[in-house]
Amino acid sequence: MIRSFLLVLLIATTWTSAVQALDTAKVQAQLAKALGDARVENIQPSSLPGIYSVKLNGKLVYVSSDGRYLLQGSLFDLQTGSNLTTLSVMESIEDSSTIVFSPKEVKHTVTIFTDTSCGYCRKLHQEVPKLNANGIKVRYLLYPRAGPQSNVAAILQSIWCSDNQQEAMTTAKAGGTVPSKQCDNPINKHIELAQQLGLRGTPMLITDNGTVIPGYKPADMLISDLNASKENKF
Repeated sequence: MIRSFLLVLLIATTWTSAVQALDTAKVQAQLAKALGDARVENIQPSSLPGIYSVKLNGKLVYVSSDGRYLLQGSLFDLQTGSNLTTLSVMESIEDSSTIVFSPKEVKHTVTIFTDTSCGYCRKLHQEVPKLNANGIKVRYLLYPRAGPQSNVAAILQSIWCSDNQQEAMTTAKAGGTVPSKQCDNPINKHIELAQQLGLRGTPMLITDNGTVIPGYKPADMLISDLNASKENKF
């Protein structure tokens, strides 16, 4: 009985994988035909039956399994309140590729695109201790608004390469000087993520259910909103 069940399960899994591979190939072929030289990457089944998520020219879109229809925008799970599109983009981000300010007990996580020359980024950073005291972990992604070759980018690199990243970030956002350092860093990856998410300025906050907050939000309001949300995704 168990062997028969396992055989049926294996056949079903193999069949599902084969069908998905065919659909993926069809989507790839149709997009190539319709969009020519567009960069098509990472075609995956989405949470919506019959719809695939596709990274198209660096941005996440959705395509029907026959490759005919393309949807651009956010996909929401109305039961959980989660923005699945944003969460899909953010799932590649590990704590190790961010600068983390964390409480001992984490209730929620906020990921923030930041720039040390940004006034509201500095104001928000002053409230990080209050966020931590309320169980909110802050993860910083580095986004130099003036570009990857700018002086701000060099400062962000120095912060990343510092022995104590948290102390260096706090120093820089207080207007202090961080010793210049160079090392491998994730700044270009963070810039690419920001472009995928349509960032228009800093700070930009991503909550743990995928909600995007464009701009500064006072700590008290942020804490209230997070405590009212349904789940922690990160």
